[in-house]
Amino acid sequence: MPRFDDTYPSIAIVEGDSVDIALEWEKEIMPNMDQNDLLNRLVVVNMAHDRKPGGEWETGTLGHEESFARRSSLVLKLAWNKYVDPSQNHYPIPALGGIYTPNVGM
Repeated sequence: MPRFDDTYPSIAIVEGDSVDIALEWEKEIMPNMDQNDLLNRLVVVNMAHDRKPGGEWETGTLGHEESFARRSSLVLKLAWNKYVDPSQNHYPIPALGGIYTPNVGM
């Protein structure tokens, strides 16, 4: 487990399932975290499919994004934004682009 400094944001690259690691860190690093305290939230990077929210998660594909999509509210957040405000449809994702999706629950 990497050591974290309270002063600066910490970044760690760890081999393993990103959801499992995020849940483990949440328990170990932030056991008394107020869910509304956005300054102490974990960020999980998802190497996303450029055209489909969640990639091929519905077909049973076992990739990183598909696993993340099945175990979180990622697809719901991405799809909800598109229906509430059509200008929030971020697909296809540009080659040098990305989508920031806050408050994805696991």
